[in-house]
Amino acid sequence: MKKNGKEKFEFHAINDMATSARPANKRTMVTAALVIGALILLSIIIPGLIIEDRKGEVLAKVEDRQEILATGRSELIQTWLDSIRAQSDRLVTNELFRLFAYEVDLAGGDFTQIVPPTPDEEPDSNLGVSLFEQLPFMERVLTDFTINSDFTASYLFGKTGIAYLTSGGSDPVSLQQKQLALSAFGRKEATFGPVRKDASGLVMDLLLPVLPAQSEADQEEPVGLMLLTFPVTTKFGEFLSQRALSETGETTRMVQITGTGYQEIVPKDPLLIKSMKLKSGTVSEDENPFTFALRPSISGSGAEVYSVGAKLLGKHLWVFQEIDQAHAEKNLVEFRNIAFLFAGLVVLIVGAVFLAFWWRLNSEHNG
Repeated sequence: MKKNGKEKFEFHAINDMATSARPANKRTMVTAALVIGALILLSIIIPGLIIEDRKGEVLAKVEDRQEILATGRSELIQTWLDSIRAQSDRLVTNELFRLFAYEVDLAGGDFTQIVPPTPDEEPDSNLGVSLFEQLPFMERVLTDFTINSDFTASYLFGKTGIAYLTSGGSDPVSLQQKQLALSAFGRKEATFGPVRKDASGLVMDLLLPVLPAQSEADQEEPVGLMLLTFPVTTKFGEFLSQRALSETGETTRMVQITGTGYQEIVPKDPLLIKSMKLKSGTVSEDENPFTFALRPSISGSGAEVYSVGAKLLGKHLWVFQEIDQAHAEKNLVEFRNIAFLFAGLVVLIVGAVFLAFWWRLNSEHNG
C-alpha cells in the first residue's frame, strides 16, 4: 500500500510539472510571436521611412541635373541666336541702307514711288527718281549680305506691310511673314519669329528695326523693318543631340507654344515639327509652366519621365530636358532592395533566436 501511494504521488507530481510547463511554453510562444510581429511591422515602416527620405535626396539630385542641362542647352542656343542677330546689325546700321529706308518712309512707304515715271509722264518728285536709281544697288547689297551671311532670304518692309526690297532668289513673302512684319513694325528691339518649315527645312525669321540715318534707338522711331530668314535644322539638331556625358535615358527636346497649341521641334525627324498635347501650368513671361515633375514623355510613347523646361525665347520656345523614370530611380530601387533585404534578415535572425530559445526551454521541461 505504501508503495502504491508513493507511485501515485510521483505520478501526480510529474503531471503537475507538465501542466505548469504548458502555460510557460504558451507564454513564450505568444511573446515570441508578438516580438516577431512587431519586428516585421518595424521592418516595413522603418525602411519605408528611410527609402522615402532617400527618394527625396535622389529626386533632388535628378532635378538639379535636369535643370542644369536644360538651362545649359537653352543658353547655348541663345548664344548662337545672339550671334546671328549681331551679324545682322552690320546691315541695319549701315548709313546708306538706313537713308534708303528713310526716303521710302518719307514717301509714305508707298511702293509705287520706286516705279520709274513713264516716258510721257513728267516726274513731280525727285524722290521717286532717286529711289528708283538706288534700287538695283540696294538689291545687290542686300543679296550679297544674304549670301555671305548664310541667310536664305531677306526682305525690307515699309509701314504698309509691303516688302519693297528683297534679296535675289527670295521666295515671295508669305502671309505669315507679312503678319509677323506688321506686328513687329515700330518696335525698337530685335525679335525672332517662330520656328517654321519650308522647302529647305526648319527656318526662323529675325526681325530688325531700321532707324533713320544718323539717329539713335532711343531718339527716333523705326522707318523700316528688316526680315531675315535663316536655316536652323542642322544647328538645332546638334544642340538637341546626346552628349558624351549624357546618362542613359536622358533626352533633350524643344517645345514651341503657338496660338493653336504645342509643337515639338524635331530636326532629325522627317516631319520636322510635330503637334503634341502637353499639360502645363499657365504660360507667363515670369513663370516656368514646365516645372520639374513626373509626366508623360513628349514623344507620345506613354513612358513616364522626370522633365523640366528652360525658357529660350520669351514664352514661346522652350528647351525640355527629360530622363526616363526607371533610369532616374535606378539607384533608389537598388537601395530599396538592399534595405528590405537587410530588414528581412534581421527578422529572420531574431525569429531564429526566439525559436531556438523556445526549443531549448521546451527540451528542458520535457527532460
